[in-house]
Amino acid sequence: MSIATFGYSQNPNVFIDAFDVDPSVLKNGKIEYFDSQSDTSINFGVMIGRNIGLVGGPTQVLALAVFDNYGTEYNASDTIALTQSDFTAFNGTATEFINKKFKLLSGKKEGTLKFKYKFRINGGGYDDWTNWFYANKTYQTKKYEPPMPASVITGPDQICDEGTYTITNPGTISLENATGIATLTDLGNNQWKITRTGSSSGEVKIVSTVGTQKYTKSIIVGTKPPQIMGGSPTVWSGNTYYYSVAKSDPSSTLNITAVSGPGLPYTIKVVGSQIELTTLSIGANVHDYIIRLRASETNSCGTSSTTTYSVRFRGGVGPIQ
Repeated sequence: MSIATFGYSQNPNVFIDAFDVDPSVLKNGKIEYFDSQSDTSINFGVMIGRNIGLVGGPTQVLALAVFDNYGTEYNASDTIALTQSDFTAFNGTATEFINKKFKLLSGKKEGTLKFKYKFRINGGGYDDWTNWFYANKTYQTKKYEPPMPASVITGPDQICDEGTYTITNPGTISLENATGIATLTDLGNNQWKITRTGSSSGEVKIVSTVGTQKYTKSIIVGTKPPQIMGGSPTVWSGNTYYYSVAKSDPSSTLNITAVSGPGLPYTIKVVGSQIELTTLSIGANVHDYIIRLRASETNSCGTSSTTTYSVRFRGGVGPIQ
């Protein structure tokens, strides 16, 4: 008969069928503890199996939970002593589920919970205890970390030149999408200043990053140009197409400059924030036209750059007019 007498993995003659910690203390698979300076007792359960075909046993088993604290191991539970009569489940090949407690000691809670065991064989010319074996399943510990308080960013939604922002519970503060548009300055006392770069305009975000959580506030710098939406980028003769202009600032005034010259094979009409494009009937073998719809908006910060929406009026063949 051959039997291993050393090692840090399960032995095929005696093995751990289950080693489970009370799920209520687990977070992301780790044992979470709260107080580092007092002992903590936690429930666990274990089921131990054996190979009954092994000559002479195993007749006795000793097992317990242990804790590895930075390479120093201490006993975390009482020793479980088993004899052949304890293997009553699954035709004598396993114990019933054994419920016990283990204890994390004050100041020694960082590390890994393990379960180890050894057993005795008496027969076939062999009568001795093995060295300790360890269950394959282990649990790491993690100290409870209360969630970081949320950042609250207060300040203007739009700035013409500069604005000051107060951030409660700030994390790491940054300014996103701001290249060439604005800069960020830490004023101290939980205040930051955003300064417009020249006459640039756009939408930036001031961001407070707390751990993995990001808190943001969008800010319009200067006057952001409007959007032209709807309709189609390609049109054909004998149809009417509609486009809408959406303001970036609800209080601004729109300036829509999309017009058509006399004699062109299309007409443009502007009604409020809507553009109506009507294409006239032309032959199939005529030039394509590029029609440019333009819009800007004006508010207290000035007039935005012009948004241009290019529409291709398909005539069929020939160069673009």
